[in-house]
Amino acid sequence: MKKLFLNIAFVFIMSVLVSQSCFAAYKFPNALWPKEDSYRKALESKDHARIIETGLASIDSIKNEPDNESTCNLRASHYERICIAYEALGMYNEAAQLLPTAIKYAEMLDWKDVTYVQKAKLFQYTPVLDLYTPTPNMLIDFGARNEPDMGVLHGANAESEVISHSNMSIFYINFGEDVMFPLLKTYLPNAQREAKAVEIALNVGKEGSGLYEVLQSAYYIEQLCSIINQSQDLPIYLRFGAEMNVWTDRPDPALFIEAFRFVSNIVRANCPNVAMVWSVNAASGYMEDMNAYYPGDEYVDWVGVSAYACKYFLGQPQTDSEQRHLSDTLFYAGDGANLEIATSEVIAKYGSRKPIMIAEGGVGHTVRSLGNEDQTAWALTELRRAYCYIPMLFPQVKLMAYFDVIRPYEANDFSLIQNQAVKQEYNRLTKLPHFVQGNCFGNGTMSYTKAGNTLSCNADTVLMPVYTYVHTYGTSEPVIEYYLDGELCSVQYQIPYNIDINVASLSAGSHNLRVVASSGGKILAEKQYSIEKSAQSQPLNIILNNVALNDAKAPFIYMSKTLVPVRIVSEKMKYKVDWDGTQRKVTISNKDTVIELFIESYTAYVNGVPVYLEAPAKLIGGTTFVPIRFISEATNSVVGWDGTTKTVIITNDYIE
Repeated sequence: MKKLFLNIAFVFIMSVLVSQSCFAAYKFPNALWPKEDSYRKALESKDHARIIETGLASIDSIKNEPDNESTCNLRASHYERICIAYEALGMYNEAAQLLPTAIKYAEMLDWKDVTYVQKAKLFQYTPVLDLYTPTPNMLIDFGARNEPDMGVLHGANAESEVISHSNMSIFYINFGEDVMFPLLKTYLPNAQREAKAVEIALNVGKEGSGLYEVLQSAYYIEQLCSIINQSQDLPIYLRFGAEMNVWTDRPDPALFIEAFRFVSNIVRANCPNVAMVWSVNAASGYMEDMNAYYPGDEYVDWVGVSAYACKYFLGQPQTDSEQRHLSDTLFYAGDGANLEIATSEVIAKYGSRKPIMIAEGGVGHTVRSLGNEDQTAWALTELRRAYCYIPMLFPQVKLMAYFDVIRPYEANDFSLIQNQAVKQEYNRLTKLPHFVQGNCFGNGTMSYTKAGNTLSCNADTVLMPVYTYVHTYGTSEPVIEYYLDGELCSVQYQIPYNIDINVASLSAGSHNLRVVASSGGKILAEKQYSIEKSAQSQPLNIILNNVALNDAKAPFIYMSKTLVPVRIVSEKMKYKVDWDGTQRKVTISNKDTVIELFIESYTAYVNGVPVYLEAPAKLIGGTTFVPIRFISEATNSVVGWDGTTKTVIITNDYIE
């Protein structure tokens, strides 16, 4: 169950201002003291710009002095305050540039609390901008229990009523209580019939002290196993003792490990369809090491993480800039709430050997602790970050569960059922091709690879799809501009900033692509890429019932799928084609079939029934192109491919 970190003591780290008396054993150069006087006056007046100016001047006055206890104290304390001043002015890039030096001196003095905070800030403040390209290939497969080959399972808690196309759900049980067993006996067979995987969250209600009871409860675990075994064909994920790194009654790590292994051994001996999940909270308690609780690879099938985005830490806004930045960066709230950042520590640690699940998570759209303050716009951005960026950056993530539960006593409302805008955006995002569509035994159709400095294409490439990942602290959704050979070719305002670069008219050779992230006219991050276009050419052709369609615009490959011009192909098959410019919709129809496609949408409709597309319909120069596989199936045609001549061969026996 979601935690609000009420057990986390809010730690405010005050920098130590070193007085002249501390330097008695070492004589500073006389040039320092006038600058120190100006610096102290700037601190007293809280003039952030002057703190930066005078603090850097003080440090510069001792640049030729050796590192010793006195000089390191001055440098460490001044760098710390200068970085905090940069934060207050919203100059996070500048703070990020200075923080490595600040950390170096804090570590030399063994200021553990200071370095802990500064490393968190460096991680958050460092801007990142990278291009990603889509691929239909499976990138990571651990062969773990209940692991999809490719794509992300998605769903919410068992009581959620708003997600119609989910393929997993969460079922909560408190360890030692059997009140939920009768419902589970009914729920699992229904889930098996629907082919909807189930994450059983087996929580330890008594937290640390409850682990002793776990070790004495083999019979209880066996009872649970007997219920699970009634649905042996259903993928089940058993998440035991989740979020132990933020329990109020903090467990002894050795005891937790013993309890997890105890449960894992019994479950594995009895339930071949169950994957054991070790799961933590994205933000640990202060100075807490979540990894101390890891029971070992041999006892864990999946690693999970709970990740929630909240506008305010503990549901309360902080007027003090220093405190706000401290809580936001340490506990992933406010400007630091980006969930791809929050989950990255766990993924970096375990994602090379275990599939990862976002075991539960959500975005806070209403702050109840502030009289139901509406934060829908903020929540929509954070939802896009999570559901676009996490699968883009981390192909190890193969399940994302949303906490669609109303909890009136909590500071934030994450539920989908309470917010129509967030619900609609969730449903849109989970239909993107990196999510598994249909039942839990399916696969997604797209992954992403991080682009190198050079993007390559041949002479016949028409569209080059790219996606931009950008992290700029303080601006969750900046404007992205794409410049091709110095000319602005696209401006994007919403994550994941995907565009199709039209490279058909580019000459063979090298071309420059510049990607810029900005907000309010200020550049926050930018990156240069090279597009190398080959002169080699062998265009695609279409043959319909042994007749070459020379009057058709040439088909092309997009995301490894062949797209063909819909009007020529459909009209040759005796279908009527209509265009609705307002809805950007193409309707293909005859007396028996009505096919509706929407430009850039992965969902088409055949006689009103939604059909998922492997690639979206594209509009290029007034011509609509659609995936040939879809159009062939929708028109009862057979499609073949001649790789030697790069020819699409369509056979339709219904053409007169």
